[in-house]
Amino acid sequence: MRGNRIRALSGVTGSAIGNAASAMLLGVVTARLLGPVGQGTLTLVTTTSAMTVLALSAGTGISLRVRSAPVPDPTDVRAFLGLSLGLMPLSGLVTMAAAWLLAARVVGLGALVAIFAYGAAALLSRQASDLVQAYGRTSASILSIGVGFLVQAVAFGALAGLGHRSVAGALACGVLGAVAQCLFSWACIRAFRPALLATWRLERWLALIRQGAPTVGYGLGLLAMQRLDRLLLVPLAGPRAGGVYAVAATVAEAARITSSAVGQLLFVRTAGSRGVTREVRHLYQLAVVLQLLIIGVLELLAPWVVGQVFGADYLPAVPLLRGLLVAELFMGLALMDSRIVMGLGRLREVGAVTLASTSLAVAVYAVLIHAGGAAGAVQASVATYAVYATLLLWQRTRAARTAERKPLNV
Repeated sequence: MRGNRIRALSGVTGSAIGNAASAMLLGVVTARLLGPVGQGTLTLVTTTSAMTVLALSAGTGISLRVRSAPVPDPTDVRAFLGLSLGLMPLSGLVTMAAAWLLAARVVGLGALVAIFAYGAAALLSRQASDLVQAYGRTSASILSIGVGFLVQAVAFGALAGLGHRSVAGALACGVLGAVAQCLFSWACIRAFRPALLATWRLERWLALIRQGAPTVGYGLGLLAMQRLDRLLLVPLAGPRAGGVYAVAATVAEAARITSSAVGQLLFVRTAGSRGVTREVRHLYQLAVVLQLLIIGVLELLAPWVVGQVFGADYLPAVPLLRGLLVAELFMGLALMDSRIVMGLGRLREVGAVTLASTSLAVAVYAVLIHAGGAAGAVQASVATYAVYATLLLWQRTRAARTAERKPLNV
């Protein structure tokens, strides 16, 4: 039994490490080639796109996964594909409009076409990842995102070698990365012979949306909480501050590798047993220990990682990184607790806690970033993540007690 837990943990963690390594490589490439101002602008666009995709997809990826037993019905797959393709242009338009409204002075007209294409491609790549998970390939789904990052990093490095270093160029390479991710996703599920003919029927789309809608509050609220700092820094403190902070956040998020990956596994295990089993508790404890080790190493190596990997222009990110690592400890706990609570069938409770915490975060980030710039963003992250983790721990305790009592009442 213990061997099974270790194998399951190593499987998802290995894929998550590959994903994180690719994301880090992409962050290093764009930071060095674009400089702090360009990196800040790129981060604003990618953050806006990620939030747009989550809102527009309306939880249909999770809906498809929930309806899969053990693999999705071909009718659901065709509807899922049709809805995804139909939403792509809207995702591009919303991303383009939001980026222009937030930072018109640094987002040039020439970049708008690239922003539109990136926003559309990001939606399809996100849905492709969820489709792979619906077929039970959790590790492959995580790894597919890393493949997209890797292709984007290599493509932009090659483009820069030809003399083209711009935010628009980085976004165009992002579209190429999304295409690579979709192709990799197809290769991962090809053996299942998935239905690839899209269904353009509204009632099929609405069936997926109705089941997935309760999870939108959680997904969108969580992403907003994790990215509000980068979204507000550029308009409130300027693109340079946003670029330096983005480097600190990119490195700090490496501490989230284990908790994020194990969270997926905890959801599956908890949903299957309808309770917090010994296996779930042991996986949770292993993930916490690994996260603490990663945080400790990054705290010690922060000056070297920032100075040598990203460059001297980003050395002001060192104290920011050390503060964000404290915040990441709380976020790691929150990610795992939220998955356990959702596995126990409490989707609405998780969504309510996340939306409430996000509402608090909007005010806290706005006030502290306005007062202290990037340092204020770090303080806001620590405070809001700590509150969020505490509320989810409370929800997990309540949900677990209810699940333990249920068999006695049957």
